[in-house]
Amino acid sequence: MREAFDIDQARLAVRIGGIRAANVRAAYGNYFYVEFVTCAGEADLVTTRQRELRAFRDAGLALKTLHEIGIFAAQVFMEEWEPSAGKPPAWARPDKSVALKETHERAHADVALEQKVKDALADAPAGADLLANAGLVAVLKEKVGKIEAGTFDLQAAIDAAIEKAGPNLE
Repeated sequence: MREAFDIDQARLAVRIGGIRAANVRAAYGNYFYVEFVTCAGEADLVTTRQRELRAFRDAGLALKTLHEIGIFAAQVFMEEWEPSAGKPPAWARPDKSVALKETHERAHADVALEQKVKDALADAPAGADLLANAGLVAVLKEKVGKIEAGTFDLQAAIDAAIEKAGPNLE
């Protein structure tokens, strides 16, 4: 049985000198797979979770991945490549789609909350007790309620605040 490396394992093997060579091999018409020659034999590049062969839709993406893990020379075998087959369709990632949609919804809700707080502060007279401002208190109670209900994502709020602050945040 051949060995299997995910991206992190391959990167580690490169660092310690365990990979002697890398090959990008075409298969099934228009997919490309990465093979490694190691001290112990051959190994395939696989996906991290399912441990299935990691398929690339074009050789350039496979070569880019090799470059990112520290391999700067590779052989490309194109015997089974069929350029007339066209590019394979992109893989659907419904889990990523749902997560991205939720992130955008949270960001929109945070912007709306921030505007409500700004409006409430603007309505407050100078030097006024802010806790006496019913609008501000209502907005803050709503946010606290979300936190207590477990529907507030603190990490997402922190990430959004860091992104909003820009690259010079220290």
